[in-house]
Amino acid sequence: MLLVCINVGPLFHVGWYHIFYQYNPKSAVWGNITWGHAVSRDLISWSHVPLAMVPDRWFDSNGVWTGSATILPNGQIFILYTGNTNDNVQVQNLAYPADPSDPLLVDWVKYPGNPVLVPPPGIGLDNFRDPTTAYEQVDGLLHAVPNTGMWECVDFYPVSTEGENGLDTSLNGPGIKHVLKASLDDNKQDYYALGTYDPEKDKWTPDNPELDVGFRLRVDYGKYYASKTFYDQNKKRRILWGWVAETDSDKDIIKGWASVLAIPRTVVFDKMTRNNLLQRPVDEIESLRWGCNEFHEVELEPGSVVPLDVGSGLQVDHSIVESFAQRGRTVITSRVYPTKLTDLTSRGFLFNNATGVKVKASVKICHIHSVNIFPLAQFIPMEDLEQMRV
Repeated sequence: MLLVCINVGPLFHVGWYHIFYQYNPKSAVWGNITWGHAVSRDLISWSHVPLAMVPDRWFDSNGVWTGSATILPNGQIFILYTGNTNDNVQVQNLAYPADPSDPLLVDWVKYPGNPVLVPPPGIGLDNFRDPTTAYEQVDGLLHAVPNTGMWECVDFYPVSTEGENGLDTSLNGPGIKHVLKASLDDNKQDYYALGTYDPEKDKWTPDNPELDVGFRLRVDYGKYYASKTFYDQNKKRRILWGWVAETDSDKDIIKGWASVLAIPRTVVFDKMTRNNLLQRPVDEIESLRWGCNEFHEVELEPGSVVPLDVGSGLQVDHSIVESFAQRGRTVITSRVYPTKLTDLTSRGFLFNNATGVKVKASVKICHIHSVNIFPLAQFIPMEDLEQMRV
């Protein structure tokens, strides 16, 4: 049995994508939180490697919680993560690779001087968690929004207002906006806003105060929380990952697992509205599609429902539907648990809920292969791995 929880510290290193995640290897319930670790060459075929960190020190004995990976200009990798201490105090700790030349980053060392940050005055001992990579700050707050409750898993990164490429976290200047994103603990939803970062004052200001964090713009309008981005220097893009929790938790123990990570998405600035982000599944997902049916310019009268001939029927894959609308401006992730779908009863439909407008719609429906998860020895020969370490 296992629990997969919030993704933490994604990064690209020496030809490999790394994803770390909160993980309970003993049961499909919360507790015993360790860091699971998986690697991939292409975001499609994955292999699990040994656990990155386990709760084995006084400063994280009650859980190795959320954190962030930072690649310094000299190539050094550090992870800043929350540890829940033996007294249930949330503190921030450092860890780093035992062998930075290892492409798989299998072994990690916890800094002997941990913790490096403890709850400051006025902050609850159980409300100080989820650090993210940021700029060197002067004293004070980067930004605050009253009446939005506690923020978890804050993310802060630049986006280009001119190009399609992602940007390294350290960039700032003309043609750049900064995204501030927070996971609101009160309602378990991710919100974001676009604004300007002033490094001299160390302040972020929203472009539109009415669209500040927690007011209107959500990363995903469905079951999607604790999202985290990283800059993929391999393909010059910013990639977003999010945690998709269960909605049928009473069955988690029976099925032996709980929670998953959504498919990785690219994030870019919306040049049309200039107030939004656009999300798209990473291009690598296209390699999984097969047997597509395309429907072009289907006329939909007001209030109509038009069935689509999709051949052998429509099937829901496992328990997640991720929907991307308005070119990715609006995204909705849903959990569905179909008990019975057969070729005779499952169908695809287009519908128009408008009362006085006729529209035309085009849609492409494909089968999709599952993501590949292989043992590491099957994924790449061990002799090749040894050669990579040299």
